[in-house]
Order: sequence, then C-alpha cells, then structure tokens
Amino acid sequence: MIIVKTIFWLAGFLLGYSYVVYPVILILIDKFFKPKQFKLLDDFPGVSIIIAAYNEEKVIQARIENCLGLDYPQDKLEIIIASDGSDDQTNDIVRPYRAQGVVLFDYKERRGKVNVLNETIPKAKYDIVLFSDANTMFKADAVKKLVRYFGDERVACVVGALEFVSADGSRTGELEG
Repeated sequence: MIIVKTIFWLAGFLLGYSYVVYPVILILIDKFFKPKQFKLLDDFPGVSIIIAAYNEEKVIQARIENCLGLDYPQDKLEIIIASDGSDDQTNDIVRPYRAQGVVLFDYKERRGKVNVLNETIPKAKYDIVLFSDANTMFKADAVKKLVRYFGDERVACVVGALEFVSADGSRTGELEG
C-alpha cells in the first residue's frame, strides 16, 4: 500500500510541477533575465549577392530583375552571377545586365556549386556576402532586414526564412525533390 501512495503523491507532484511550478519559473526568468538586444545598423553597408547558376536560362532573368528591384541602395549592392559551366543561354541572358552593374563570372568548366562559390567570394567587392540560388526570389526588403543585424559585433552570420511558393503563386509546405 505504501508503494501505491508513493506513486500517487509522486504523480501528483509531477503534475503540479508541470502546471504550476514550471510556468512560474518561466515567468520569473522572463521578468528578471532579459536577453541582450542586438545593436541594429542604421545605415546601409555594401552587400554582394552571389548567385550560383548552372543552366538557369528559364529563371535567371527574373532573378536578376528581382535583385535590381530590391529596396536597397543600388550603389551599395553588387549582384554577381557565377555561371558554373552553363551551356544553355544563361550567360547570354546575363550579359546585357552588365550595363546595370551585374557582374558575370563565366566559369567555362563545370566544377560544382561549392567550388564556384569558393572561387567567387574573394572577387566580391563587399564584406557582407549574400548567397542565393537562381530560382530563389527575395522580398523587396529582404536585404535590409538581413544586414541590419551586422551592427552587433557578436553577429557573424544571418539567415532568412525560406518560403516555398508553387508556380501559381500559392504558398506550399511541400519540399522540392
């Protein structure tokens, strides 16, 4: 009988702890131990967007237009297309955009995305480098939201939220592949 009473009171204690004690502890922690706030940037630092591309003729023009339409000072934005041995019309589509400041690195030999990025990073003009795929689109304020955290010396990397959108424009939770 003592074992049953012990189990009963232990279960009651654990239940009470879960519903009363633990929430009170969380409230106290929230009240007295505030996390340090990040110092946000007020100005706009230079940003290099590197887009790795391999045979992206279907999407590269829309991607470049998306980057050119970003709500960010164009004089502080470098758009780099790193073409990884593309043998379709990708490079021909990119070339006219050079007049608008888009930089094309046409790697003739296919070497893989990681190698292309590693070779392109040292050629970037700015210290803040943003990586993107050719079939990814940014919201107009994405770069502003990403770079503002670099005002804090503790921040070395920032990532954005990935939202999948189907061809008809509706949001989807389905992953590619």
